[in-house]
Formats: sequence, C-alpha cells, structure tokens
Amino acid sequence: DLEDDEFLYRLVGVTIHRGTANHGHYFSLISTCRGENEPTEPEKWMDPTTDYWRTFNDDEVTFCGSSETHRRARRCGMS
Repeated sequence: DLEDDEFLYRLVGVTIHRGTANHGHYFSLISTCRGENEPTEPEKWMDPTTDYWRTFNDDEVTFCGSSETHRRARRCGMS
C-alpha cells in the first residue's frame, strides 16, 4: 500500500469565479500539456517554456503562461 506522501499530483485545471454569491462569471485555466505530451521531469511541469496553459472564457481561448497561472492562483488564495 502506498502512503499519501508517495503520491504526486499534477494540476490540470482551475475554475475561477469572479463576482458575488448572487451573480458573477466563471472561467477556467487549463493545462494543455497533460497526458501524452506531458514532460516526465517534475521540474518541467511548471516551466513556462514547456507547460502551456490556456484561459477558457466563454467563446475566447487565450494563452496563459504558467507564471500568469501562478499569479492568478495566488490572487484567488489557492497557493
């Protein structure tokens, strides 16, 4: 049996809500380098030159580098 500290998790996506409990807007940040094209070295998982993230916001999809993803996650209290 494996212990919890033996598992290594990789973040695939984040859903963010902007607004209040009564109204607002959701959008997602999703890593597009997971699965088959994923780097195997842990130090490359959040390397902005190899870890490509996209912002999915309604009908607009834009590039969002991992440093931008970290900044947004910190602003949302996720790290």
